Amino acid sequence: MDKTIEIPKLTILTEEQVYGVNELNIFKVIDPKAAVSDTAILRGAYVSDNYVIANDNSLSGRTGRYWFQNSDVDEYALGVDSDGYRHWFFCDLRHVGVRAALPYSKIQNLPHTIKTRSDGLEEITYGYYPGIAVDCIMQQILASAYNSRTLKNIGIGCTFDGRKYDDNDKDFLPEEQEYFEYNGEIYARIRANSDFNDSNFTLSNGEQYKNGDYVWVRVEPVVWLKHPLDDIMITEKEIIAGIRFYKTQDKYDGDFNTTELKWFLDNYLSRDILSLYNLKKNLNKNNYSDDEIKTINNFIYLDENGKTLKKKKIIVKTKRKSNN
Repeated sequence: MDKTIEIPKLTILTEEQVYGVNELNIFKVIDPKAAVSDTAILRGAYVSDNYVIANDNSLSGRTGRYWFQNSDVDEYALGVDSDGYRHWFFCDLRHVGVRAALPYSKIQNLPHTIKTRSDGLEEITYGYYPGIAVDCIMQQILASAYNSRTLKNIGIGCTFDGRKYDDNDKDFLPEEQEYFEYNGEIYARIRANSDFNDSNFTLSNGEQYKNGDYVWVRVEPVVWLKHPLDDIMITEKEIIAGIRFYKTQDKYDGDFNTTELKWFLDNYLSRDILSLYNLKKNLNKNNYSDDEIKTINNFIYLDENGKTLKKKKIIVKTKRKSNN
């Protein structure tokens, strides 16, 4: 991204936005349950085999737990459980995931797409992040290319908390995650550090893994949902876990700005979901000459059938392949 563009700071929902007087209109259409991305599971998210989001009984529809900004009367953190109901959690747990939130107005001039779903909600793609584990054949192909050093490393794409899934008493330890390009697609090789301890667990590709395994995950657009009457958009899934909400089990006074999770959102996740733009630019930097320009779509409005309703374009300097 251009360094002159201010990167919007991600946040998470409040209890009132889901269940209270400030309830977002989106929760009049869908319930609060959230599915869990494979990346979040690999990095510590709890996922339930007993609950799924509406109309999705697949492995990718399984739900988990995610944080609110709020504390309860006993100074524990609040959030949503896998059944969709309000629950309290010890503040230092790592298995509760992040369902990020952001005002749509903050990204209107940044690259994204938007279309209307059949239920009337707006589906927005903004940013990129590791999401779905690829199938077993692709796992083997990527592993072979990686081991033979023929896989193109395009740089550091995001940062996880490298602490063990149950190291609740330890501070954030950056674990940088490299991105790789293969046949035009971008992938991440993620080390499993799950809430399942030494037990096997299953990802959306139907394959079983255990802690310490390396799993190839596709880096894909982050999908957000928004009601037309709301400005707030929320990620369709929990996109990451393994980060403590707060440094102690309790004693959280409800000031989200003092939490370790807010620090992680500000200093890592907000930037990480935009990192692929710069990595791709660097990947292609030798393909263009300095004095040429390229027009790119800044954002696109689509209807529920995928038909383009409106485009806005910006001009950015890039490089075009030289004939020399």
